[in-house]
Amino acid sequence: MVESNSIQRGYEGYRTRIHARLPVSQSRQLRRTQYRKTDIQRHACKRAEKHSRLKHLHMSRRS
Repeated sequence: MVESNSIQRGYEGYRTRIHARLPVSQSRQLRRTQYRKTDIQRHACKRAEKHSRLKHLHMSRRS
C-alpha cells in the first residue's frame, strides 16, 4: 500500500507542475483527456516490475 501511495503523491506533484503553466480551461481539458490517473499508475507499476527483474538478473549474475 505504501508503494501505490508514493506513486499517487508523485502523480499529484506531476499534475500540479504541468498545470501551473497553463490557462485554466486548457488544464481542465488536459486533466480530462491526457493525464488519466490509472494510466500513469499502470506505467509506474510496469516500470517497477521491469526494474526488479533486471535487478534480480544482475544479482544472480554477480554470484
